Amino acid sequence: MVKTEVLLHELGSEEDEALNVIEEIVGYKDEVIQELTQVEVLFQESYQSHREALIQSTLIKEVKERVARILETKERITKQEQNNLRLLTSKISSRPEKVEIKPSAQCVANAYKKNQVRN
Repeated sequence: MVKTEVLLHELGSEEDEALNVIEEIVGYKDEVIQELTQVEVLFQESYQSHREALIQSTLIKEVKERVARILETKERITKQEQNNLRLLTSKISSRPEKVEIKPSAQCVANAYKKNQVRN
């Protein structure tokens, strides 16, 4: 504590003002945190007293049903994507590395004629 006081004692007026501002900000922050804590306590009390009504609310049931449908759809899409990946992988792996393209009959005839002319 003494070291802190010595360090603070050596500060100039600008630094002293800055520290005062910081102390005010910290104090204000503490007040806001206390207010938020009080609001949270009030909310918890209110929630506990109305919990049963909220749980039985048709709105909450509807939201749960919609969330369940969304999760089911997500699961279906994920399975379809996995299946697509398996199909794609199997088709790629079964494909030959080199594909032989047969020349057309006209191309073969032209090559034969060129070979005959040279000989």
